Formats: sequence, C-alpha cells, structure tokens
Amino acid sequence: MSMIPPQYYSYAWPPANTAAAMPQNNYNQTNPIQPATATEIGPPQGTKVINGAAAFFQQVPTQQLSHVSIFLPISSALNGIREMIPSILLRGSEATKTLLEQCSARGIEVSPDIAGDKLQLSVSGPAGQEEELVKVAMHFLTRPSVDMQNFNYIKDLMIKNIQNLQSDPDVPLGEAVMKNLYGKDHPYAKGSQEMMEALSQLTPQAVMALHQQALQFPEQTRLIMLSPQPVEKQKALLDQGIQQYSWFASPYRSAPLPETPPTIAARGSKGPLLVPNETLEQAHIFTAWRAPVIGDPDYPAFCVMRELLEGSSGRFFKIMRTERGLVYGTSESYTGSQKQGADYCMGAQVDYENIDIALKSIQDVVQSIVNAPPSPAELMTAKKKFKLGMNSILQSTDGIAALSMPWLKMDLPPQHPSHFIAQIERITPADIQRVANRIFNPSYGYNVTGIAAPQNILAQWAQNRMKAQPAQRALTA
Repeated sequence: MSMIPPQYYSYAWPPANTAAAMPQNNYNQTNPIQPATATEIGPPQGTKVINGAAAFFQQVPTQQLSHVSIFLPISSALNGIREMIPSILLRGSEATKTLLEQCSARGIEVSPDIAGDKLQLSVSGPAGQEEELVKVAMHFLTRPSVDMQNFNYIKDLMIKNIQNLQSDPDVPLGEAVMKNLYGKDHPYAKGSQEMMEALSQLTPQAVMALHQQALQFPEQTRLIMLSPQPVEKQKALLDQGIQQYSWFASPYRSAPLPETPPTIAARGSKGPLLVPNETLEQAHIFTAWRAPVIGDPDYPAFCVMRELLEGSSGRFFKIMRTERGLVYGTSESYTGSQKQGADYCMGAQVDYENIDIALKSIQDVVQSIVNAPPSPAELMTAKKKFKLGMNSILQSTDGIAALSMPWLKMDLPPQHPSHFIAQIERITPADIQRVANRIFNPSYGYNVTGIAAPQNILAQWAQNRMKAQPAQRALTA
C-alpha cells in the first residue's frame, strides 16, 4: 500500500472549521428511558446525503438518546489488516484517547467494530446533542490519529489476545470446520494463526492507507441516524457534518478495495473432522451448516425455526439434555452479516463414550424438523418468543438501531420492526419444514462436523467406527 502523508493521521480536535468546544452534557443519567413500541418508531426514510452515501433516518419521539452509525465497506478479503482499524480509531494516539475520555464524560459513546464485510462506527448520546454526535462520528471516522507507540501496543495486544484464544479448544475446532464449510482459502475461513501472521507485518502507514482508501468511496457507504428530531433535521445535520469534514469522493481516488469472493456452492455432509487436543476431559462436538443470509426470502422463517431449536425450551437442549442426559448445556450461533454466505452452528461437550450418541442426537434434532412441520401450538410459541425478544430490544435507541444494522451490513434498506413482525406472523408450519430441508437436508444443504478430543480417544473412536460400518452396511442391506 502507498504511504500516507503524515498530516492524514495527525489532527487536532476540534478542527478549525467546527465549534471551538463540545457543549457540556446536561443529560440527567437518572432519567428512565421511555420504552418504545413498534408503532411509536417512525419508518426508516432512505435518501442520499451530500456525499452520495445511502442514509436512513428514523424519528424515535419517546427516546432520550440519539444514535448515528456508519458502515464503511472493508471486506473480509482484507482480514488481518482491517481488524486493527477499530482500535486505531479509538486509541491510536494519546490525543484520540483524551478525546474519547471527553466524549465519555459528556455521555457520548463511540463504538467502532468490524461487522461482516463492513467497518461499523456507532456514536450515541443524549438527545438534543445531535449536531455534536454527528461531529464526533465524522471526526473519529475521517480524522484518525496514530503514533508508533500506541500502534505497537495495539498490535501486540491483539496478537496476545489471539494467542490466548488459541488455548480455547473450541477455536481450533471451529476453524477446522469453517475451512471445510467455506473452503480453506476463503476469507470467512481465515484462522487465528493466519491472522497473527498478517498482524505482525502491519505498519501504521499500511493500516491508515487502507482506511483512507475506503473513505474515498462514500457512495458505497451506508449510514443510519435515529433521534427524536424530525428526519429532515437529522439529514440536514448529517449533510452539515459531512461538509465540515470534507468527506467526499476524490477525483483522483485509487481503485476500490477488493470485495469478498463468492463462496462455492456445495451440498452434502463432511466429517466428522478429528481435531486432537490433549487438554480436554470431554469431547467437543461442533456442526456448522450453510444458512440463509439476512435479506434472503427464507430469513424470516429461519428466525422462527431458530426459536424452535434454541434455548432451554428448544429441541436441541431438550433432546441432548432433558431426554438423553448427554450434556449440561448446548450452544448455538448464527453468522448472518456476511454478504457471501452465512452459517448456523450447534455445539456440545460430551463424555468420550457418548460421542456416537451425541452425533446421532444432533441429527435427530434437525431431522425432527425436516421430517415433520411443527405443530400450530409450537409455532405460535416460537413466534411469541421471537416477538418478546424483539420488543425487549426496542426499549432503547441503540436497540432500535441494532435492529436495522444487519440489513445495512448487507447493503439493504432497514426494515421497520412492524414490517418484520408482520413477516414473522405469516410464517406457516410448512415454511419451517421447507427451510429446514434447505439447510439440514444434505440433498439441498451442506454441513461439516468436527470432534475435538485427545488423540488416543479420537483414534479409538475412528477404529470402532470403521469396524461398525461393515456391520451397519450389512444390516441395512
């Protein structure tokens, strides 16, 4: 990457063309936030802001907080370098850390993160300070400040954290499964060792060059703002902030950043992959399926299906724990904000002698929903669980914004909660069974299973399995 002029990552706060100081926060932290309902939230109104970015504005009259989020496209193809940007934006220099403390003292929270194929920068704070929130967002986004000492500290800390993660047995197990689910060279399958190698070679100039290159394409950016203010006022403030910080496309800009490559279509089942780990006292089992991405027509039905499977009342826990006593707990996860492919995962820890029955139990769980649709009563309960979860999120401005974020990460317009709830209500038992077939039936979907345990346990299990297979084939014949 090309070098950046030093002045790009050394800025004073506030910039010369903005107010001399941020106003003191007079927000009463003891004031209770008024809960919102879907009917009290204005519809997300989409338009283009002054630099060509797609922006969405929502009026939330009952809320005491306002929120701004910016989604900058920095794809998973740049894994290893892009992960440093959030920490650099917040703590790249002493000046930046001081500014962050000043924001916190005024009740303004700044949260950058890597989410899917985006860099997400979120700023929230007291209603009535929307102009300041926009200025803070623009400053942290377009005026990063980094020095070598803080850069090295951040890099070393990230590498140390990854090293610590590698001691978690589920990390190498999950990495092995994902390399087979997406392909070993796909960015979604990049492992911790590859990440550390990429981080170790980074320089401040390289990281800032990447960030600057992403900023040169504002028309590829998505923004959302929520506030008690009318949407017209919100847009005017955002346009003003963009103008003040001169965040526009450069006529001399370089080529766009590389996009995440598509995943290769696959069907069937793979595994179990055997991942030796001498520290384990139980076997760790992990299964991942390709799943619908956010925005897929089957996504609403998939959300309801998850309610049927997950939690202490879901089928996975009931079969694994309540009926068969194999586990103390189960885990489920969904990664849906990746534009080129999503995954749905189930995991459990079992005694070595229960590996076979646990593998069969996972298949029994998913086949139970493939072979027969849920009863109307079961479906109604699942929908109720989903709506209760959504209503709890609606109790804050940040929660309302969080409901829109998955869509924005996929470059889709956000959905109003009422609209998505209406889609949930229309889901039928047949829809659930159809989506379950798409995901869990190897004739249509693709899944990978892995087992982590000590080497001798895995070797004995594999030997027993090979001995059992001829007998099972003969029995089937």
